[in-house]
Amino acid sequence: MAFVTVSPLSTTYGWHGEVYPAGCTSVPESLAIALGLAPKSETPGSQNGNPGFQNAALDLINKAAEADESEVLPGIGPASASRIFAARPAQGFESLEAVALVPDLPASIDWDTVEAWSPDA
Repeated sequence: MAFVTVSPLSTTYGWHGEVYPAGCTSVPESLAIALGLAPKSETPGSQNGNPGFQNAALDLINKAAEADESEVLPGIGPASASRIFAARPAQGFESLEAVALVPDLPASIDWDTVEAWSPDA
């Protein structure tokens, strides 16, 4: 995991099982990107250097017309789906890491499992 130097965090963040307290200036690059603190090295919606690739779960979250459409994702119940839907930016979330930062989501959500979800499964 690559770390980057950022301006001191204004609040404490939990990220992939680690805690980064307010005032911290060294964070994982993925957290910095999700918080908008570092320039992205890839274009939005790209992964593994494949421009245009978008994770199926992220695509579902960003295109859902109603909050309950996201409830098919593992670990996402009605309350979480509603919180995600209400917090979704007009242009959509750039990554699942950004979705994971939505306030009041349960820590029990396994974002690796959400990322691995497929509508065909």
